[in-house]
Amino acid sequence: MAFEFRRPEVRVWTSWNPNESRVHVTHPTEGPVTAWVETIAVDGDLVTFCWTYEFVRTGARLRSTSTLRFPDSATVEWSLAETGFAVESVLGDWDRSPVGPDSHEQIYLARRS
Repeated sequence: MAFEFRRPEVRVWTSWNPNESRVHVTHPTEGPVTAWVETIAVDGDLVTFCWTYEFVRTGARLRSTSTLRFPDSATVEWSLAETGFAVESVLGDWDRSPVGPDSHEQIYLARRS
C-alpha cells in the first residue's frame, strides 16, 4: 500500500490565505478563473479550509470547504501497526526522494505484516 500524509510540523496551512495562494487559470469554456485557499480553523490536528473559485467573466463564486487531519508520524505508524501493516519505507515525495526538513508530505510504503 502507498499513501501520503502532510507533515504537521511544516504547518503548510499558514500560507493558505488569499495573498499567498491566489492563482489564475483559464477554463476551456468558462474563461478566466481566479482561485485561492483560506485556512478557516485549526483544532488540534484538524485544519479546516475553504477554496474559492471566482469566474472573472460572470463574477460568480464557488466555494468548497474541507477539513484535513495532519497526524504526526508516530500516530500514522501506530495506526498502520494496529491494522496489520508494516512500514517498508518512508519517502519525502512521490519522486522517491528522502524526507527532509522542507518536505510537505511523507509517502508511506507499507505491506501486510
